[in-house]
Amino acid sequence: MTSSWSPTTELGDLDLGVVAAFLRSRGVPLAGPVRGELISGGKSNLTYLLSDGNHCYVLRRPPLGTILRGAHDIAREYRVMGALAGSAVPVPAMTALCANDSVMGVPFYVMEAVPGVVLRDRDLVAQVNEGVRAKLSGTLVDTLADLHEIDPAKIGLADQAENFANSAAALRDRFHAMADGRPESLALAKGPAAPTLICFPSFLSWEPLLDFTSLATRFQDNRELWVVVPPGYGSSDALASSWELLIHVLADAAIRCAAGRPFVLVGHSAGGALAQSVAAHLDRTGPRPVGVALLDTYADPDISPRLAEVLGHQNRTSTRPESYNHEKITASAAYLTLYRRSSLPGTSVPTLMVRPERPPTGPDGMEPLRAEEWRDRWPYTHTEVVVPGDHFSMVGEHAVHTADAILRWLAFM
Repeated sequence: MTSSWSPTTELGDLDLGVVAAFLRSRGVPLAGPVRGELISGGKSNLTYLLSDGNHCYVLRRPPLGTILRGAHDIAREYRVMGALAGSAVPVPAMTALCANDSVMGVPFYVMEAVPGVVLRDRDLVAQVNEGVRAKLSGTLVDTLADLHEIDPAKIGLADQAENFANSAAALRDRFHAMADGRPESLALAKGPAAPTLICFPSFLSWEPLLDFTSLATRFQDNRELWVVVPPGYGSSDALASSWELLIHVLADAAIRCAAGRPFVLVGHSAGGALAQSVAAHLDRTGPRPVGVALLDTYADPDISPRLAEVLGHQNRTSTRPESYNHEKITASAAYLTLYRRSSLPGTSVPTLMVRPERPPTGPDGMEPLRAEEWRDRWPYTHTEVVVPGDHFSMVGEHAVHTADAILRWLAFM
């Protein structure tokens, strides 16, 4: 890890006796007094090389001085590297974590030391022959590729993936006036019948315009079917600054798509929260929708952990690699955060809830979801029907049955 090793038992900013006692309390057998030195060259968290005479360890802690809330998350480092153990990504073995300030005033963790040389500058790099430099560069690229192949949910890091997406979303531009919101609207079906269907895909979908293509086939030459995608999924689009503003912008888009004709709002999955919220808004302000059809929408955004894992797995495996991009991932994260901070309104607009007959399938080896993990109860007055398929196939291979359920409901309204 370092080309020079000048250990000492006295480090002014790190009490090695306290560290040794902590390690012993965690079952680490120390052969003797702990000695150490600060590893220079870091840009943020402080890193120390420790030794008991037989074994070497590395300790990481936040920098000295005032620490901003949420910054220098030592526990996250420990957890992520621990989760990667045994994968294709090389990580040191994690030894012990103190996630609070009870031991030495700040959180810290200890891991095994991996011997090697840190190439800090051009002079050191110049001492490495060209063949080795090429191998190091290739290994770096291969390791990054291996890291991107890992499904965070499979190694227990689904929440960390969401945290990273939220951090990136916080850097996106936000709009604060309706005139600045630019939702995307596309007609997927045309026909003379009324009412027009105006559909909201899940804001967690990374291919939102494709969510209703199978459903639209059933309505072609029957009636108009529009898809309205929230602003922010394009490369130059800003995100709505609040849930209320998002709903106002989508309501305005729905009115424009309807063009004076009667209309029904349709939402799949989390898109049902958009449809429900737009329906409640237009129920107050007009023009009032004829109805709202919700396709397996959950009333609480915080669904069961195992259902979230399954839905995430299905979403990832069914999405084309080219559809992953910064805009879609951060827009999804931003709107989920806004949704969680809002409350789902009721509405007097007639409501249809279409539920699938079976749960979605998780990754290989995962036990099937229990009924209480995937079945949901809608808290407002509605008509409910069950159709073939699961959460995804009900708008895919079984979309014709979902479309027929909507048509039957419309016929008896």
